[in-house]
Amino acid sequence: MKSYLLPLLLAGLFVQATAQNSPFQIHLEPLSIPNVGGLQSYAYGQHAGKWLIIGGRLDGLHRRQPFATFDLAGHNNQLIVIDPLTQQRWTAPLTSSQYRYASS
Repeated sequence: MKSYLLPLLLAGLFVQATAQNSPFQIHLEPLSIPNVGGLQSYAYGQHAGKWLIIGGRLDGLHRRQPFATFDLAGHNNQLIVIDPLTQQRWTAPLTSSQYRYASS
């Protein structure tokens, strides 16, 4: 066990030293938008500053119980559009008949 400890410590020091010499920095700021709940494993797109979110799970990670792994109650069955600047949210059900799909 001790023979692995020294290389791990040295590797950690090397990673920390090289991380400090990066030519850029990343700074994340949380954005809290009212009435937008949590979502996990979704697909998204962006256009004109608005976000389109499709799919995903509303109840977090799937349970480790085979009979309840992907319970329908946790599915996101809406299209969600979010404007992060005005902090607005719009939704439409995936089953809506108002959408027309163009075939290519």
